[in-house]
Amino acid sequence: MFDIFTPIKEYDCTPQTAVFPSYLQESIELYKRGEKKAKTGNYLGFDNDFCQLQSDINIAEISGDITSEQAWSLRHNVLGIMNKI
Repeated sequence: MFDIFTPIKEYDCTPQTAVFPSYLQESIELYKRGEKKAKTGNYLGFDNDFCQLQSDINIAEISGDITSEQAWSLRHNVLGIMNKI
């Protein structure tokens, strides 16, 4: 659990320059499209898009397709998830 007294590790918020595996890039694009749809109120599958992207980031990190730093950068910059120190 996070609370206001727990320090948050900061990540570089510059745009990603890395080339991600195709399955991860597709998941990122689906998430971004879903986010736009959800903001209009006409899309109920946004929770699924969030979970799918988080899962694909985890798979890419564990399989070695991306580094842990890249994974946390994606979690922070795309999903808005913060990592405790």
